[in-house]
Amino acid sequence: MRVTAWFFRQYWTKIIQYMVLIHLYFKEDL
Repeated sequence: MRVTAWFFRQYWTKIIQYMVLIHLYFKEDL
């Protein structure tokens, strides 16, 4: 369970980074 929580946290940070990059990309595109 602890390993799953660690993996989920790492995965969540990656998702946030990608969301920020996509948001900035679309903002510049507009």
